[in-house]
Amino acid sequence: MGWVEGTLGDATEATRFAVMTALRSTAREAFIGATYGLYAYRPGPDLARYAGPRLAIASVLFDNPRGIHKSLPGIPVRRIKDASHWLMLDKPEEFNRALDEFLDGGR
Repeated sequence: MGWVEGTLGDATEATRFAVMTALRSTAREAFIGATYGLYAYRPGPDLARYAGPRLAIASVLFDNPRGIHKSLPGIPVRRIKDASHWLMLDKPEEFNRALDEFLDGGR
């Protein structure tokens, strides 16, 4: 659980509760398998082949060297401050606004 708690740095109490509740209700084997899969997958080559519009919406983990925006030079980044990795739960209005602006720009 320590790894997940690290993603909750600037989380609201509601976000912290929701994430930890979901974690506790997830089968241990499923969590371990998903975590190994997460660390084994390198999205760079797959994303490099995608020529469409892109946007990374980043949070407190903005400076993480494994961030998508760090592995893909030139990808636009929208940073949401004072939010955890679960920024869509911490700041849903700001997250949705960033996503809506991105999606509206593609029309």
